[in-house]
Amino acid sequence: MVSSNKLREIRKYCAQTQRRHIYWKDAEHRANYLAERRETRELNRRLFGNVTFLRLLEQLETVDHVAVYEFMFRLRMLKGLLSSDISSGMAKEGRQKYLKAKLEVEIASRVLRRYAQDSAPADQRGALLHAARQIENATAYASDDRWLNFVWFFPFDLFGQKGDKRGFAIRYLDTLLPVDIPRRHAMISDFLKLIDINATPVLVRSTLRNGRT
Repeated sequence: MVSSNKLREIRKYCAQTQRRHIYWKDAEHRANYLAERRETRELNRRLFGNVTFLRLLEQLETVDHVAVYEFMFRLRMLKGLLSSDISSGMAKEGRQKYLKAKLEVEIASRVLRRYAQDSAPADQRGALLHAARQIENATAYASDDRWLNFVWFFPFDLFGQKGDKRGFAIRYLDTLLPVDIPRRHAMISDFLKLIDINATPVLVRSTLRNGRT
């Protein structure tokens, strides 16, 4: 059971971090950011009052403030994606572009790693191998500008052949949870309900087992 003191610390950290990320230059931007902040605070309030979220915190070996904030941030971004006007056709197009960009960065990383291991001076090898690892995580840099903002946050290869957003959400949440967490399918279902997506544990299980929708 996560202690009340620990929960207060996490809530304080999340609130302070969120405030640091809010900025504006004019009245229009200020209004947009304040509206986003209100939505974020409401989602956070629902999370900290949610039994499933508290169960997730209990399952973590150490309740790390940064990891908790990252999960909450990813869930908020997922809600934004699901409420956007991306059609199934756009999702499929984004998936194709993402896979192409991913292949390109993998090739670039492989070339750099081979050079580092076979030809680079010894004193440069570590830095080059580190750069190769960084390139592997830089799919967004190789993506079409139209998809850049989304690709920063989401692995579009989790979209299926039909470009279904709910199927994507199920697979994406599956990547955010610890591998060995109990009642995984019910937990994913509960988190989806928090962001207004209806998916029963049975549907979650079917989606994760049967492939891409």
